[in-house]
Amino acid sequence: MSYSTDGYLTKTELASMLRKSKRTIDEWTAKGILPYIKIRRSVLFKWDDVVQALQKFERRGGRR
Repeated sequence: MSYSTDGYLTKTELASMLRKSKRTIDEWTAKGILPYIKIRRSVLFKWDDVVQALQKFERRGGRR
């Protein structure tokens, strides 16, 4: 499936794009790892914000 990355994504769409479970997305939002927008019961994610947040955890090769 192809999703647009210029708008907002649902939890299901984001999980699919990241190849993670919806439960993992729930855990990451609860821990403050992923930024999200909540409107009543709807939770939405902006792709650019998600990528930026995940880049903080990026590890480069090097000494162990």
